[in-house]
Amino acid sequence: MKISAVLYAIVILAFFMPFFVVSCEKTELVSIKGIQLVTGGEAKIEIAEMLSAMGNKSKDDNQKQKIKAQPMAIAVFALAILTFIIVLVLPRKLYFLPVLLSLAGVLLLQILRGSMLNVLTQTDTGMNLGVDMSKMLSLQAKSGFWLANIALILGGVVCLISGLLNMNRNKYNIPLPANDDGFDHYGPIPPSVMHNSEDPVEVPFEAINEADEMLATEEETKNPEA
Repeated sequence: MKISAVLYAIVILAFFMPFFVVSCEKTELVSIKGIQLVTGGEAKIEIAEMLSAMGNKSKDDNQKQKIKAQPMAIAVFALAILTFIIVLVLPRKLYFLPVLLSLAGVLLLQILRGSMLNVLTQTDTGMNLGVDMSKMLSLQAKSGFWLANIALILGGVVCLISGLLNMNRNKYNIPLPANDDGFDHYGPIPPSVMHNSEDPVEVPFEAINEADEMLATEEETKNPEA
């Protein structure tokens, strides 16, 4: 399997890891996985310490935060799946497609991160605290978010390098290696090696050996042993 395909598979797997953590001061309230932002769902909020600090009491120390599916997360998840298929099916001469999709995915992830806290504070949590939650809460990106970003960037870089090397092969008419893993095993022929009719031509060793054998045979024919 191509290395770029492995990287885009990592992006998909990263969505099943924690993407964001919402906290109030030093108290972690809720951890959100990437797949929850794709499908929507509920996440448990640890609010006991925050409520006690505010002088409020609640019968349930743990409440559920309803999380709606986020268009940006859906778009990135779909782009990762699409790009994974593209690098496996399409020829490398179309390398610019996964590169562009990777850039779009990274950009959408940054937009998602910037808007996530505002989305959460506008969602009904069932808590009537009478305060502006956006001033109390903070959002931290977790391992899944950063892993998705890094894998998208590396996937785009690998596809770009592979595509450029493929263009050089086509330019110098070099066949692709049999074991195509996305990297150049032979390298392009540098222009300095290309020669015209006036330049000396390098003769293979096999041809030299054959010529020596023919000369030796002719000498034996001309001077047969008595």
